[in-house]
Amino acid sequence: LLSDFPVPISPYCIIDSFPLAVCKFGRARYCKVFRNHGADYGRCPSKKETYFGYKVHALITLEGYITAFEITPASTDDREGLRDL
Repeated sequence: LLSDFPVPISPYCIIDSFPLAVCKFGRARYCKVFRNHGADYGRCPSKKETYFGYKVHALITLEGYITAFEITPASTDDREGLRDL
């Protein structure tokens, strides 16, 4: 892909995380498929909601390209996801 779509290489990156909810809080007890794959309860303060699922930690260039990402359980602290990146 890099040969077809040249991505500008930036020396600086932005790290951000966002929720990846598999179901809302009220339906979480019925969602047994993802429970076996590491999904957990998490809180998203910007949306003011509790959700069941995962959290995505992304490393993004200043131009807006995602260069790396890590998916962790929703209860994982943002600093733990940063260490994996």
